[in-house]
Amino acid sequence: MPKSNTQAKRTSYTLGEIAALIGGECRDSQLLIHGACGVREASEGEITYISNAKFEADLRKSKASAVILPLNSEFSDKPSIRVEDPAKAFLKAVHLWATGAEPLLKTGIHPTAYVDPGAQIGKNVYLGPYAVVGEGSVIGDGCSLLAHTVVGEKVQIGTDVLIYENCTIRDNTKIDTRVILHAGVIIGSDGFGYETIDGAHVKVPQQGNVWIQEDVEIGAGSCVDRARFGSTVIGKGTKIDNLVQIAHNVKIGQGCLIISQVGIAGSSELGDYVI
Repeated sequence: MPKSNTQAKRTSYTLGEIAALIGGECRDSQLLIHGACGVREASEGEITYISNAKFEADLRKSKASAVILPLNSEFSDKPSIRVEDPAKAFLKAVHLWATGAEPLLKTGIHPTAYVDPGAQIGKNVYLGPYAVVGEGSVIGDGCSLLAHTVVGEKVQIGTDVLIYENCTIRDNTKIDTRVILHAGVIIGSDGFGYETIDGAHVKVPQQGNVWIQEDVEIGAGSCVDRARFGSTVIGKGTKIDNLVQIAHNVKIGQGCLIISQVGIAGSSELGDYVI
């Protein structure tokens, strides 16, 4: 991930440069493109895409200056790049202008941030206003923790992790590389565990932790509870939408997609690539 802002981000690319990036064939290689957008929303100077011929009517009405097309497309009304998988290629093109990574361009520790003397902070790390890192925690190289994020004690955070504003990472959580946590995410709160004894609900200590594996992304306002024993696990490459509740001791496999307002009950297990 980029960590230097010494070079300004380019605002335009030739169609030939975009074709080289996405592995496609094009004509009009010198045409300048300054953005990427959906076929109905695109403006002059932007590139769009369609995956099959049923969207050609929309494409003819589109103001887009260029289009990414399937290899077998017969459409010829606009300058184009032809590829095997237009949706995948368009995603690569969009990253040329993506703005979501601005926080990653910052490094340094804000004067109002607090780092416990017993914590370890890696290279090229950014800690925003009022961020807190607790005793015994380790923040890997290239991480960005934005304003008011709180990291508890003995937390392990890998490299190139992006944590947006107002997140809370409770004690003993483990977060692997390239994880993204959006605003207001809470990782490692106590699981909802009680035993009813003599008519009273007695809290059961939650002594486990949460393990977030590499390339996981968790949407705003979602919560992942710590395990009673062992770990609550979110598998490699899983993507979780906003406002999702994952209870204690849940095991989620690799590459899953969890949609907004889903609740996963304690000790449930999901295999790989569950949607």
